[in-house]
Amino acid sequence: MILFALIIMLLVYIRKGILDFVIPAGVVGPGLMMIFFSREKIDDERIHQLKFRSLVAGFVAAYLFTMGWHTMTSHEFVVLALTVSLSAFYYLKFKV
Repeated sequence: MILFALIIMLLVYIRKGILDFVIPAGVVGPGLMMIFFSREKIDDERIHQLKFRSLVAGFVAAYLFTMGWHTMTSHEFVVLALTVSLSAFYYLKFKV
């Protein structure tokens, strides 16, 4: 799926001469949602708390990024927020 998104982004770059992240973000976003909101093997209160904390951290980081430096579409915002959230979740999960 990520390879498909990169191929589309490359084709848009070749045809228009600009880097457009809207279509790849639209392809990658649902995949990240499925990964983040899927059940874990051990799905207890600790996992729910870690997912909530990492989701909040991801959305705060994406919001601060958009307010400070870059304007982006909603698809790009979701991809950025879920990427940070997944990274934070797996870091916190395996940290302890």
